[in-house]
Amino acid sequence: MINDYLTSAQKLFNSGQFSKAKNAFEFIVLTQPNALEANRGLVACNAKLGNWNDAVNGILKTVKLSNFHAEDLKTLIALIEVLNLQNYIVQLEQPLTKALEIKSLEERATMVLWKQIAVKHPDAFSPHHEQLTSAIIHLLTDKLFCKLLERTIISNYLVEDLILFCRQEIFTLAMNGEAIDCYIPFLSSLACLALLNDGLYACEQEYLSLIQKYQNAAQDTKLELLLLSLTYAGFEQAMDLWHSEQNSLQQEKLINLKADFALYAKLQNSTDAGSISVESSQKVQSFYIANPYPKWKLEKVMPIDIDRYFKQCGKTKPKKMNILVAGCGTGKQLVNIALKEPNAHIIAIDLSPASISYASQMMKKYQIKNVKFMVQDILAVNTLDQRFDFIVSTGVLHHMASPEQGLAALTSVLNPDGIMYLALYSKLARQHLAGIKENILAHARLPEEKLTRQDIKAWRSQLTAEQKQSRWYGISDFFYLNGLYDLLFHPQQKEYQLPEIADMLTACQLKFKWMAAPQIKKQLKIGQTGSQFPLPASGENLHYWHQIEEKYPDAFAAMYHFFVVKEKKK
Repeated sequence: MINDYLTSAQKLFNSGQFSKAKNAFEFIVLTQPNALEANRGLVACNAKLGNWNDAVNGILKTVKLSNFHAEDLKTLIALIEVLNLQNYIVQLEQPLTKALEIKSLEERATMVLWKQIAVKHPDAFSPHHEQLTSAIIHLLTDKLFCKLLERTIISNYLVEDLILFCRQEIFTLAMNGEAIDCYIPFLSSLACLALLNDGLYACEQEYLSLIQKYQNAAQDTKLELLLLSLTYAGFEQAMDLWHSEQNSLQQEKLINLKADFALYAKLQNSTDAGSISVESSQKVQSFYIANPYPKWKLEKVMPIDIDRYFKQCGKTKPKKMNILVAGCGTGKQLVNIALKEPNAHIIAIDLSPASISYASQMMKKYQIKNVKFMVQDILAVNTLDQRFDFIVSTGVLHHMASPEQGLAALTSVLNPDGIMYLALYSKLARQHLAGIKENILAHARLPEEKLTRQDIKAWRSQLTAEQKQSRWYGISDFFYLNGLYDLLFHPQQKEYQLPEIADMLTACQLKFKWMAAPQIKKQLKIGQTGSQFPLPASGENLHYWHQIEEKYPDAFAAMYHFFVVKEKKK
């Protein structure tokens, strides 16, 4: 009987009769409070009807009924994202902490929990602290805060300033011989963050003082001094400590820090540079061996609509695709491509063995098995002896000595009915970066070729409040050293304006199809009635987008992302 009621309620929901469906699900729940599908249906109805409090209370009940099933946790996160909660809700911590253990939900759960932590500890996150108050100590000893701290690069100056203040206060306590053992979880998590941001917060003098104190310390205080030393260390110093002090870091409570060290040790051992013969490619290879990019630990697992990509390009997507990711880097983009197309045959190439090692480890984390990695130059892509239905090369070609030759090489292995996804630097959008680079060199009083990582860290440590509020200083690349190097000090790069890209496409017998710029399109109402930039009758083209960029020069700060196909032979 209950199954009949449930079927009827689901039919009402599927037909859009949400109020009637809600009544039906409520009746079932009234008679069987633990009926899982009925509770799920009731949550869905309340969400459709905008009954947000009932929806949230309902999903909190449902996640417990389902023993924290992934789909129910996903529904919970989606509701919280829609509501953008500004209040701390204690009941959210347990299910969202469970969601951190599910790789497909980890990034979203982390973002939601950061907001919850901020409203849970408002006094700790207020600016201008002068001492470790009880509010700050409560934050530093909050296990959830520590879990979040070790997962992501901190890209918020307020949080960064708080962390650095706390580190300095703990340093002072340690140097005065006071106990700091209660901060071990915080220090361990901060050491994870320091590895992820390449030792961006390193301070040489404090590090040396801590190492000396560590060497002379009694056994019962050694661990906290070692962890504090790691938070002050540069990346190479931290790795040296790992190799020399592994026995001291074998405790179960440091399992995540040990895992991070193990990952970076593998990167250091990735020395197979392949057979890269072109001198300009070797230069880029050396850069990315020293600076794997981007650094990341979790990715927002989201559906990449490859079906739409093909449709908008006027092509039919093959049932089983050959995909080439040309310049896969550390695999951040690759994860979503591989998850979307688990049956595809994917080859991921990159110049850097360190980046490929990083990407390979991340594929294991997300249980991806359909990717083959190769240390390979795009210029030699023909040696793969394959043709591809979908080629992705974003943020790569502009780092070649001749992007035109690189694009021609990729075109030669693109199937006639395939599509290519490209991303290139915008000259207009990046025009302010030259001034930032000059500012760094002026601060260091050195020419670029003599600039060291320590010089860049010293410059960044004295950023003004005004600089921190400007647009470029707030992007993720400003919050880790490898990001700053890739953004400002790459040894080889080219920036474009769209007419130049149009010429390059023509030379390679490629045709522009559409720009992947959802935020710009939404903001300017592209393709909608009343847009200040009505689409040409023939559809969007690069000349059309060039007009838009001339009026909005910051529009493509995140690069031009666009799709091309082969020109049909006449």
